[in-house]
Amino acid sequence: MPQKILRRTELAEKIKQDIYLKELRQGDRIGSIRRLAMRYHTTPLTVNRTLNDLVEEQILYRDENGCCRIMNSPPAKPHLGYAGEPILPSGTLDYLMQDAVRKLFSELDKLDALPQIIGYHELRNPEAAMERLKDINGLIVHDSFMDDNTSEVLNKLKIPIVRIGQTLPKYSVFSSSEVVQFFDPALKEFAGYCDLKSYRRIMIVHTIHWNSAKLAKEIRHFLHNCRLDNCVEMVALDNGSWNNAEFQAFCHFQKPENAVPDDTLIISLSGYFSRGICRALAGKGELPDILSIDNLDSYEKCTFFGEPYLTAIDRNMGRIFREAARLIYEQVKSGDERKVIVKIPARLVIRKSIRHINPNWSEK
Repeated sequence: MPQKILRRTELAEKIKQDIYLKELRQGDRIGSIRRLAMRYHTTPLTVNRTLNDLVEEQILYRDENGCCRIMNSPPAKPHLGYAGEPILPSGTLDYLMQDAVRKLFSELDKLDALPQIIGYHELRNPEAAMERLKDINGLIVHDSFMDDNTSEVLNKLKIPIVRIGQTLPKYSVFSSSEVVQFFDPALKEFAGYCDLKSYRRIMIVHTIHWNSAKLAKEIRHFLHNCRLDNCVEMVALDNGSWNNAEFQAFCHFQKPENAVPDDTLIISLSGYFSRGICRALAGKGELPDILSIDNLDSYEKCTFFGEPYLTAIDRNMGRIFREAARLIYEQVKSGDERKVIVKIPARLVIRKSIRHINPNWSEK
């Protein structure tokens, strides 16, 4: 390619990028040839020929005065919001979620689209929400911010929304895309690995929060399909927040009336519940088998065990948050209003806390 044509091609790309970054719209003037030549450190002749190239590409057109203007509005530049638990210096967010939120921000940073942080209180008030979100054209919402008040406000927004969370959402009255956890593959793998029929009792320990309760029902339905209804017991703990979940579980399982026989499988829907259960039962003899629906041991070192101990189903939160970042970015940039559901499969992490192993199981 001749050097002059190469320079014009490079200049054309710079001009198109500036049109996008400056968010120029249809009919906006591109600027005088002299100003553009000064801006891009080239000659007016090169600028004029490059503008002619862009007219031929139908990026620009010339008005009756010969001035170049934008032919069609370029894709919208994403101005995003994130409504969910932020990373705070005080360490009030658990390590697993911290890692996921960092991956979200890192992905958006690569795309040059760092979001504004939207507080929970701002989404509860319609007037405050509309004022806060007036300059935002795409929003990521985590399940922790979902309730009757916020879902009513979100339903009024006319922008792309991507919800991050679990399957079977309660608050789905508003139209949004979703990046959600998909537990079936990991549960099926666990059923192949573990000798489920050897247990006389299977306890599902969850919180009373709606998303935990729904996941508990999903797991119970899975056990129903395994024909294990007779030995399933639901245990709901009001943990309040993640940072006292370990204490709540410890207190519950310390009580003599909540003794757990050895031939029991505990499916804990929180890594912190799992740790509290272990602390409470360790002094009473051998621990029962435990499956933790949180791979917390890979994110936060536990002082109770010398090494990662809990067999877990990793929610794959980091990947969920990254996929949500890419999805909202592409939806805003392309103007695509279709609602998309992306299911991210959880994965089974095998450790020592399961001893009743299916004799027919073989690792793939």
